[in-house]
Amino acid sequence: MMDKYFRYSAKEISLVNSAATDLAVDAYKLVNFGANRVLSAAGAGNCIAVNREAIADKDMQVPCAVSGVTYLRAGAAFSCGAPLKDSSGRVVTSTTAARIVGIALSSATYADDLVPVLLVQGIFASK
Repeated sequence: MMDKYFRYSAKEISLVNSAATDLAVDAYKLVNFGANRVLSAAGAGNCIAVNREAIADKDMQVPCAVSGVTYLRAGAAFSCGAPLKDSSGRVVTSTTAARIVGIALSSATYADDLVPVLLVQGIFASK
């Protein structure tokens, strides 16, 4: 459930699903893109955008958030303020030195919870 205290305020770009086959990705998951804004599924720690709509069809234009506050799907429970990293398109707490994609602005109780996240690209080094 979306948090009533946060409004979506991210900057967006439009990406195209031009994969050879349909790319089935739920809304509010991390995605990658390459040359000519071609969309691909998350993975390998290179996620740089959040899809705002479910992706279903080849050649579909998809609005994707690249900065600011947006909602993301949790991969597991985490606390407000946790540094978050990619886990198959969902976000989980980063507890070791890893590339992070954002900071949790609310806690997640279950996998697939929609939580507000401040998108930040960088490296998190644990204390």
